[in-house]
This record gives sequence, C-alpha cells and structure tokens, in this order.
Amino acid sequence: KAVVSTQSTGIIDNYKHGVWPDFHWIQVTKSCDICSKDYAVIEKFETLERDHYYLLKTIGEEARYPGIAGLHSNPSLSGRRDPRELVDHYFSQIDKYILWDLYTLYKDDFTVFGYKPHYRLKKNPYAH
Repeated sequence: KAVVSTQSTGIIDNYKHGVWPDFHWIQVTKSCDICSKDYAVIEKFETLERDHYYLLKTIGEEARYPGIAGLHSNPSLSGRRDPRELVDHYFSQIDKYILWDLYTLYKDDFTVFGYKPHYRLKKNPYAH
C-alpha cells in the first residue's frame, strides 16, 4: 500500500507555489554553496557507518573509536543492511506520483551527491 505523507505533499504543494515550509526541506544545492567546496569525503546516511569509518581511518583515528560499527543501525530494519534494499523498502511505501514529484524537486541533489534514479523513478507516471 502506498503511503501519502502530508509532509511530502505539503513540500510539493509549497514548492509549486514558490514557498518553502521550513529550511530543513530546501534542496542542499539551493541552500548553501556546496558546489564551491572541494570535499574529500561526503558521508551518506544509508552508508554512514562505512563512510564514517573510512573518514576516521583516513585521518588515523579509527583506533580511538572501535565501537563505531553498528552505532547508527536501525533495529526495525534488521536484515536490510544493503543500501539498495533500504531504498527499495522506503520507496515502495510512497505513492508513485508523490515519489516522482519529490524526485523532480530534489533532482539536482541526486546529481550532486551521485545518486542514480531508483527504478521506480525511471518513468514519469504522469506521461501517458
């Protein structure tokens, strides 16, 4: 069953009318000068443990934080450790039209952070 989130539809409706409900929902590419920075590491939530360990190892601090693995795990998603499974799990709960609208809204962020469109986003559901 697809979930229709009032938060998601509110974000989409506000965006279509040129109004942002809260600065937390503004696209990263529009809210700061991220493109002008030369980042060595970008951590993503779905691979946070791996990315954080890589960062600690890169700066030679992994020994100081031996318990970092598992720190950010979500017990309700046990068995779904693969980021692709997590994305599929969450995207499958969102109505295809809302998902498309959110993707369209955050498309620049997808590109900047190296996300490829999920298979549910490859076809515009509004096109007939």
